[in-house]
Amino acid sequence: MKGGKKEMRNTKGLSTVVTTLIIILLVFVAIGIVWAVVQGIFTRGTEQVEGGLDCATTMLVVESAGKNLTHYKVVVSRDATGIDEAVTKVILVFGDGNTTQTYTKDGITLNQLGKDTTHIAFDDIKLEDMDGNANTVSVAAVIGGKTCNPAGEKTIA
Repeated sequence: MKGGKKEMRNTKGLSTVVTTLIIILLVFVAIGIVWAVVQGIFTRGTEQVEGGLDCATTMLVVESAGKNLTHYKVVVSRDATGIDEAVTKVILVFGDGNTTQTYTKDGITLNQLGKDTTHIAFDDIKLEDMDGNANTVSVAAVIGGKTCNPAGEKTIA
């Protein structure tokens, strides 16, 4: 103290310790935000891979397909691979070489090595674009809300 007066220090700035703590806190917040985004991307990607794997390993084929004067008769079979649960919904894809029309069958129980026979009245399928004359049919499983690619195309006899 000179002359009985206290010297005043410059107190306008933050101390080094407080500044360091704020920077560390901001870094942790940024890491949390980046982690939330990255985790969401990986979770969605994993679910898509699992759904695609189920479709790739669960094999359905049209064993036979025929028609008479009033309806189509389609026999679908499943091999022993893929998901353990029963397939409870399939989509039959009818075609004439130019256009396709789908028919969804719910409420089936198609276990591994199982078969399902479907009788579909001509009126239940809108085949106007095909002049009522589908000549092929294939089948697609629906697994966990995901529609797999149609497979096992068979000519309708």
